[in-house]
Amino acid sequence: MHELKKADRITQGYEYRRVYQHGRAVIANRLVLYVLPRQGEPTRVGFVTGKKVGNAVARNRARRLLREAYRLHRPQLKPGYHLVLVGRKRLAQASYAEAERDLLYVLRRAKLLQC
Repeated sequence: MHELKKADRITQGYEYRRVYQHGRAVIANRLVLYVLPRQGEPTRVGFVTGKKVGNAVARNRARRLLREAYRLHRPQLKPGYHLVLVGRKRLAQASYAEAERDLLYVLRRAKLLQC
């Protein structure tokens, strides 16, 4: 249905670096969104959690929360952007509802939602 295929994700290190260096950041309590406009390209996303988030189990859980919240709201996004979602330490203990709330907050602040 709303599958997140490899073509929809940022996979290369140089692509992450480009978004970090040339994009702008929108900050929430539990995550940071980096946005880089890419006209003529589909919206692509990358998910990152650093070691400060916790052990591998906590980092994977945080990324799963971000992926699921993004996957469900992806049809509402404007096309033509590269996004990097960085989970912060608080995300590891967050519920799905809290993660979704923060994701929608940063997407609204970045003016990426169509409605």
